[in-house]
Amino acid sequence: MASAEDLKGVLDFLNITSAYVFSHDKGVGMATALAVKHPLLVRRLGLSEYSLPGLGYEEVPDLAEFLMSGKERQFLQWYLFHGSYSGPASFSEDTVNRYATSISKPGFLRAMLGPFSSATVAADASFFKGVFDSQRTLSIPVLAMGGEASVGNELALKQFFESIASDLEVDIIPKAGHWIADENPEWVANRVLKFLAGDDSALPAVDLSYLKDLVTLKVGYFVTLRNAAIGGLQIS
Repeated sequence: MASAEDLKGVLDFLNITSAYVFSHDKGVGMATALAVKHPLLVRRLGLSEYSLPGLGYEEVPDLAEFLMSGKERQFLQWYLFHGSYSGPASFSEDTVNRYATSISKPGFLRAMLGPFSSATVAADASFFKGVFDSQRTLSIPVLAMGGEASVGNELALKQFFESIASDLEVDIIPKAGHWIADENPEWVANRVLKFLAGDDSALPAVDLSYLKDLVTLKVGYFVTLRNAAIGGLQIS
């Protein structure tokens, strides 16, 4: 799980030694790996809309090899419709257009689909199976959530994650499908805040004022680095 080390590198750069981590979809694997590899760094872990490969719940076709070039907008419309709670009403035309423009850029499809390739999923499965098959579990509090129109029920969430977390909370997000932050952001934010409020001690304060005029994110500029799509992060 090299991506977990990438996350650790960013946190090290920012001098962050203790953090709450919330993840969605493929990010669940990266965040869980970060908690496994660096248990003193992650104080609380939030997981949404993904089940870890290697624990018996994945059924991933060769999505990364599926030819979508030239059909990005059609793919998005299908995916957003089937993955949402209320279909087309969940996303404005402007949102679809902006997503379609981004993923049509050279190299973006490869970067987007790379983490879902059979080789990557197999590597992730091997990592998590090796970690959690030995009855090892995360000792930190974990919140697992799924959309009402996606995962659907708390029992499924418990089955997904009870083998990896000894202190587990699960919840279903009402009026949401896969796109939880778009479809019901206020409910999600309040639920995460409630989860984080269970921590008796505050995180160490980090002074990020030194980053002013130092780091610039150029929106709309994308390059590919192995299987990752990144914006132009410029450090002067």
